[in-house]
Amino acid sequence: MRDSTIDMNQSKPTIALSVTMACALFLFAATNTHGQVWRSADPVPGWSLTQFTTDNGLAQNSVAAMVQTRDGYIWLGTFGGLVRFDGIRFTTFNLATTPALRSNRILSLFESESGDLWIGTTHGGVTRFRDGEFTAYDETVGAPRGPVRTIAQDADGAIWFAGRDLVRLDNGAFENIGAKVGMPTTSAAWSVRFGADATRWVATSEGLGRIVDGSWIPVIHDIPNASPDSQFIGEFPDGGLWASGPNWLACVDHGTSFERNCKESIGGVFAAIRDRGGNYWIGSKRGVFRYLGKKEDQGAPCTIALESFFSSDFLNRVGEGRSLLEDREGNFWVGTDGNGLFRLRQREFSLLPLPDGITGEQTRAMEDDETGGV
Repeated sequence: MRDSTIDMNQSKPTIALSVTMACALFLFAATNTHGQVWRSADPVPGWSLTQFTTDNGLAQNSVAAMVQTRDGYIWLGTFGGLVRFDGIRFTTFNLATTPALRSNRILSLFESESGDLWIGTTHGGVTRFRDGEFTAYDETVGAPRGPVRTIAQDADGAIWFAGRDLVRLDNGAFENIGAKVGMPTTSAAWSVRFGADATRWVATSEGLGRIVDGSWIPVIHDIPNASPDSQFIGEFPDGGLWASGPNWLACVDHGTSFERNCKESIGGVFAAIRDRGGNYWIGSKRGVFRYLGKKEDQGAPCTIALESFFSSDFLNRVGEGRSLLEDREGNFWVGTDGNGLFRLRQREFSLLPLPDGITGEQTRAMEDDETGGV
């Protein structure tokens, strides 16, 4: 293990998590020097959109992971190091500044119930951030070998790492759980999630499987063109899970059955989240999609309906939706592959064009309408 310490007294959040943070975010979002604000087009009707890149202090323009920790910071996993955002500025931790980070390519981030931030890397094992101190763990202590693509915590408090091995950290000890349950030794673990019935679902290089009563049960294997960028497991709206392949998205109903006939061609899936309004979002090779519900009238009970979030003429600016986050202020963040970071905020005000014949720019009166608008 190797430790690195930062002075937390020098790195308190610059702004609070309440109205102050919301106001500060609004102010810097309106300033081009702190991010490109898209106004000329309307890439997402009803939303304001700001893009952050290396020009604005981001360490690198590919953002593979995001998490907001309980102290209010937003942490970003980039291919140029770990980045912390306080609402105004980006702070980078990398090989040059933080020896306990063994790789600049950050693939996964997770905050545990105890408040530890876990960082998964491409080839540097995992690192824990606790009380201002970074601590590295590698295979010499049983930690997972990289690339570590997913970190999750089960109901019993154990932390699971999907890397070249499937590893569980319980009571301070790492254990190769994949070998213990009989997962094929040739399989790398790409994603791990826990079903409503506590079933452990794992996407591997050889397909999808689950761990039941301490045994590995393959569910689907020999997936054509499978790759880490096309195998994903996430929460499904009905309480079960969903899984993805190179060109399909499927329901795993409450951890008991697998419906591969539920298809939607959106490319490989990288991320999926549920926002505070109950909406489901998917980041994929073909952009960002919103889940609209099931297509019951098409025969297959799990066939799903999706819509692209960004307008078609703006998709090239966004590209792949690598990571997704909704922060505590309701802002929606999209990390991309090479196009930086996008922040979206729902508009409360809309600019209306002046009617024909009106030349004055001053507003002298307002009145509400029948819809509740002003």
